[in-house]
Amino acid sequence: MKKKIQLILLFLILILGVYYFSQKKEELQQLKNLTAYQISVASFIILLSHFIAGFKFKKLFNSFNVDLTIHEWFGLTQIRRLGNLLFFKSGTLTSAYYLKTHHQLSYPRFIVAMVIQKLLEFFSLVLMVIISGVYFYFYHDFSLLYTFVLCILLAGLALFLLMSSWKMPRGESRFFKNIQKVLDIWYNFKNDKLLVSLLVFLEIVHLFALGTRFFVAFHLLEHPVNYIDCIIMSLVVSLSGFIGLVPAGIGIREIAVGLSAGYMNYSFDYGIIATSFDRILATIWFSIFGFIYFHVLHLKMQHKENKIICESS
Repeated sequence: MKKKIQLILLFLILILGVYYFSQKKEELQQLKNLTAYQISVASFIILLSHFIAGFKFKKLFNSFNVDLTIHEWFGLTQIRRLGNLLFFKSGTLTSAYYLKTHHQLSYPRFIVAMVIQKLLEFFSLVLMVIISGVYFYFYHDFSLLYTFVLCILLAGLALFLLMSSWKMPRGESRFFKNIQKVLDIWYNFKNDKLLVSLLVFLEIVHLFALGTRFFVAFHLLEHPVNYIDCIIMSLVVSLSGFIGLVPAGIGIREIAVGLSAGYMNYSFDYGIIATSFDRILATIWFSIFGFIYFHVLHLKMQHKENKIICESS
């Protein structure tokens, strides 16, 4: 049912996107004037952000005693992006399959790693949103009361998740035992303060890399946006990524940046166009590398493996 709803939403977004861009021919003319050098600069920043994402992937699985080579951690993240765009979560399933067959990482532990990654993304976003709240108060007339309440709530929630510990009821229930195993993995992970700090740092660096992509895209379209405001847009985009309505957030990212740009007195239209330009370039690159590394890593996904991990989740 969920997949059907996602497909319907994706179809509607694509129709609306085609209609929207058909009405913005004048604004789109700016894309035709881009030089090869300008496209190369934007591509370099995009690939740098992908490299950072891959390095995060490597460090995360280091904690599970999985030592990935550069071809593996960069290649798997590219395959994951491409697969998740083409088929719902197939890129994530492919990564899980590879790590199980080549590094003996069980599917449940892979799922736990993905949950930990989301938690660390959340912690990083909380930290950046708190800083952004102060920035909005001074530079965008954001309410002092709202800023204070937002910072307190987010900081409290992050500390609660990071510091608290739970014990499942003792008994013979397999369900509670499995939940406790998952919690134990998380407790052991978060006790490694150096690793947690490194991963949070890398998450923040990745947010800045995404903001830099937007900054470059806006400037190439001759509608410059303040760099700090581009970082704010990257936070909004990352928060919208937790919704997961459609594959790869198609349309959601563009709307998020467009609305953020409009709120901060920039152009809504160029917010959408700049983000679309960035998405197209990024898709070209991860499609190329995803296809290459799918064959370099000798990945042949089997239907039964898909079924096993789906049941595990």
